[in-house]
Amino acid sequence: MKIKPLGFYVLIEMENVENVSEGGIILNADLVNKEQEATDTGYIRAIGPTAFHGYPGCETDGGGVHPYMMWGLKLDMKIEFRRFEGKKSVVKDHENYRYIPDSHIIGAIDDE
Repeated sequence: MKIKPLGFYVLIEMENVENVSEGGIILNADLVNKEQEATDTGYIRAIGPTAFHGYPGCETDGGGVHPYMMWGLKLDMKIEFRRFEGKKSVVKDHENYRYIPDSHIIGAIDDE
């Protein structure tokens, strides 16, 4: 199933939280779920059609370049966003996804 954000929303797959501590202790499922909800990093999985439009520096010349590309963002990129933002997806097999407004992305993470 494919889900698509509308308007200025960006669909983020939240980064997984380990269920075993560094010391090898198995963490309670409730604790892992709370940590998952509090995560502030994730991966861009889809971008709404009007995301990033109207921001200074994101003007396009109509040449087919989407404004998010002006910021160097791309699908599957790891990003940081404001903690506790957005709405969790209720779509089966996408419970680890969250819709957030474009303006709540605060940074891109380059793992290289």
